Amino acid sequence: MFSEKPILPLAILMHDSKRELVHECFVQIINHELPDLLKKSILVTDGENALKNAFQTHYPTMLQLRCWNHAIKDIKLT
Repeated sequence: MFSEKPILPLAILMHDSKRELVHECFVQIINHELPDLLKKSILVTDGENALKNAFQTHYPTMLQLRCWNHAIKDIKLT
């Protein structure tokens, strides 16, 4: 499915808190280590607001998408 343009996960944040500060530090590290990330990437998240907000701060024009597995799970829960 993705043989021509493979998708590789860049980073995974395992955390015990959904505080904005945790996500902000995570994105700051990514931004420091990969300053050209915006040119090559889109963001796929579980829809967690703290993470989306942190990326919005550092990468305001990055396309943000919702993981379809999480979206389906959330729909089933409602």
